[in-house]
Amino acid sequence: MGKVSVTAFVIKGGDVVTPSGVLTDGFVLVQDGKIDRVGSSGEFRRGDYGGMRMIHAEGKIVAPGFIDIHVHGGGGHEFLEGDET
Repeated sequence: MGKVSVTAFVIKGGDVVTPSGVLTDGFVLVQDGKIDRVGSSGEFRRGDYGGMRMIHAEGKIVAPGFIDIHVHGGGGHEFLEGDET
């Protein structure tokens, strides 16, 4: 049995959020740990991705490239109030 790559997979079926809008029932192709392609279900051809791990995201929101920059802790400092400049 061959190895399944954890750096190459397809997320398919969710609502994919892009800078241009939302692709309902879209897909995201990840290769070598990076987003390689984003498209609508009409562009998806299973034969192109045979053997890749398929993550089914029906009913989910897929937001490729989003990074959560929310942090907690300020070492005892309050960042909501500061000196006016």
